[in-house]
Amino acid sequence: MDIAFISPADQPNDGQTSTSNAKYTTLLPEEDLEHTHFRRFSAEVQEREKCCTALNERQSSEDTQSKNLHTNGTLHRHFQMQNRISTYVYRVMVLSTAAILAAVAFLTLLWFGNDSNATWRKLVLSNWITRSTTLAALVLRMSVDLQAVVATSMLAALAMEGRGIRLIDVLEMSSMRISNTGPYKALWIHLTQKGSLLVIGLLGILTMSTLGLQLSSTFLLSDVILTPTMSSPVVKPVFYGYKGSNMSFSLPGYGTINSTVDYWAHSPNQHPLFGEYSVPAIPEEGLDDTGKVIRSIIPIAEQREREALVQYTGPAFTFDARVVCMQPDFVSLDICSGTDPEVRDKRLCGTVRTKQTMKDAINSPLTARFKCPFPEELVCALDACSEARWTLCQLGPTLGGLISSLDPRNNDSLTHTFEDWSWEGGDEGYWIAQNGNNNTWPVWTGNAYLFFNATGSNLRRGLNETSRFERNGPIDYLGPWAIVKTVGSHPIDRSPIDKSFHATLCFDTIPNMGVETFNVSLSSPLPQRNEEPTVPWDVIANAFSTVDLRQQLGSNASVQSTYRPRQRSELIYGDLGIDLPVQLDSPWVIESVARGMVMNNALHFCMSCHLSEGGFVSPLHTSIVQDILLDTGSPALALQAFLTAMLRSAYYAGVPMFDININATTTSLVDRLAPVSQQGYWIVIGCLLAHVIVYFTSGIIFFKQTKFSLLDNTWSAFAQIANSKDAEVQSILKDTTLKSDTEIARELKRAGGMRKRYKIVAAADDGGAELALVGEKGASNV
Repeated sequence: MDIAFISPADQPNDGQTSTSNAKYTTLLPEEDLEHTHFRRFSAEVQEREKCCTALNERQSSEDTQSKNLHTNGTLHRHFQMQNRISTYVYRVMVLSTAAILAAVAFLTLLWFGNDSNATWRKLVLSNWITRSTTLAALVLRMSVDLQAVVATSMLAALAMEGRGIRLIDVLEMSSMRISNTGPYKALWIHLTQKGSLLVIGLLGILTMSTLGLQLSSTFLLSDVILTPTMSSPVVKPVFYGYKGSNMSFSLPGYGTINSTVDYWAHSPNQHPLFGEYSVPAIPEEGLDDTGKVIRSIIPIAEQREREALVQYTGPAFTFDARVVCMQPDFVSLDICSGTDPEVRDKRLCGTVRTKQTMKDAINSPLTARFKCPFPEELVCALDACSEARWTLCQLGPTLGGLISSLDPRNNDSLTHTFEDWSWEGGDEGYWIAQNGNNNTWPVWTGNAYLFFNATGSNLRRGLNETSRFERNGPIDYLGPWAIVKTVGSHPIDRSPIDKSFHATLCFDTIPNMGVETFNVSLSSPLPQRNEEPTVPWDVIANAFSTVDLRQQLGSNASVQSTYRPRQRSELIYGDLGIDLPVQLDSPWVIESVARGMVMNNALHFCMSCHLSEGGFVSPLHTSIVQDILLDTGSPALALQAFLTAMLRSAYYAGVPMFDININATTTSLVDRLAPVSQQGYWIVIGCLLAHVIVYFTSGIIFFKQTKFSLLDNTWSAFAQIANSKDAEVQSILKDTTLKSDTEIARELKRAGGMRKRYKIVAAADDGGAELALVGEKGASNV
């Protein structure tokens, strides 16, 4: 059946039949439905043909683009970083970097931490420094080794796609992109052939840094030695004094607390540390004032324990060590004798009073009488002796005196009167304080002394002793000293003899009665061991070497008038940590020293003096006083050091017999292993820095200059070698399944193939990558 399609233009208008000559078969009414289905089917066929045509055109375009991509070298997805390395390598890179940062941070904490860091202190005190260092070094080595493997894989890829590798080494170098043991074999392969200088340099640095970091534990532990470290506070009971019932002289240790023991005549073997709080005095003409000085002696008998002490809170023997010396005003001055005419008993006699007022003191207008015996020297010739000779003569209380700053009742609003209890209106008695409410109480002032220097004069007993002298002009004054110029006569030929001498009036703040034991808080200025000084005998100078001891006592010229900061051999008050007294019993320490001095009347500081009336000071104490006077010219410092040494000797003589205790808190230095130098640390950091530079440089070069290497992808690395079109490569792959590398190398050498270099290039046919001989088409050097 013929079918004719009629266009709308050919259809008759207004229902009329067209007069056109076109011929067609008229459809019967029952055939209209079948005709409609046919037209729909024809339209679908045409639409499908259009879709197929468009799909074919798109596929053709994609094939063309894919072919172009293959021809250009590699698939586009291979240029993306996440496709160039495996998930394992990516995780190794991230985790190893984090581990290195953590290890370096931890080692830095160990090497640059101190006692102020709680973590560092806990590690040191628990003896975990060496173990922590070893573990950190282990983490560092493992992380560096993993990164060295990754860097070696990247450099192997650069070698495989760069200058190329000898055929005998191709498989080994290619396998390094998958797995390796570090840069060592890769460096050896490059050194045995003409490789890239950049790759050789990077491999060399990587090898040296990796090997260096294998010794990181050795380097780091070489910085660690035993060093004093501040311990945690320890609370323990300490014995600090006697019970009230045992303060009588019936103690077995009668000599220890006997008030007549001559501590100045004995040279102590130890010079224990003590605590100190000081405020320098304001300089004043004619006064030599040490300023406010509070000293505390701790009840710890063991020397090593004292030296290791950093902080101490507890009971301590505490006293005011302030000393003031001033110019004396002699009302009368002469030579007198004792009551026994058969005994040579020459003395310096007279009355004296103060010329100036002192702060925190009872300034009295009264006078004091004195009879100070001369030192006796049997070894002196008829001429004046040149050896230093000093005499300390104690005076009565009428001159007033300093009031201890430890006396809580003392203030400037009080008035003082002297209560005389002597029979003849002499120098015996005590001072009474009165406040605004007319309340009165006794005040125990410190002691007063006349301190004079007879060096170079004839003011002495023995051969050519002084019999009398006459004034030779007015008294001159220099600082705290009065220079008394006198002239006498020789006892035989009556020729004139110079008898001039220096004298000063000194006051201490050590009362005979009062509280001695206080709760104190002491701390060392530096967290280091405070070694107690020694006083060796200098055989050349024939004298004691007192430099270290004078430094401890604050009596060197370098610390004159300035008592802070102190030598590291002392504990120092960070604050005036004196609390309420813990012991209210009799002050046996001060009493045992002060009363002994009263009974002896005078003390002589002279190395060759003997048989003198009064006390003979030991050669050690004599050396201390004379060296201080020679070094500083300060009688106040000399007397302060002397009194401190005596009180300290008396206190530690009684420490073994203390029978009353209380809890004290101590913080000490203990010997623990800790880093004390940084040499090994910086060696490790230097090796690590070199490693990091090579590691990141290798990564940058890998992603920029390689196209075909997929790290840690076994099949890709194998296929690139297996797909090689080179006949020699194919021959080796086919015929060497049971041959050793040595046999293959021998065959390549015979065939002249040892010098040939191969590299990974883009495959020309399938868009992949393959091994090709360097120099062939598509295998030019990168």
